[in-house]
Amino acid sequence: MRAFAQAAGPLATWFEVDSGHFAFLDRHQECERAITSWLREQEARAPIPSAPSET
Repeated sequence: MRAFAQAAGPLATWFEVDSGHFAFLDRHQECERAITSWLREQEARAPIPSAPSET
């Protein structure tokens, strides 16, 4: 997965946790922080939609 994320460049996000298949259970706080951070970054970069114009 790391190689794929590196090849995809800015189109991919990679977060590595020292855990197995149950990372969301084993490291739930660390995963939650990573996901929250990623979502906030996406929200900050998202364009603000304009209001629909009435014609």
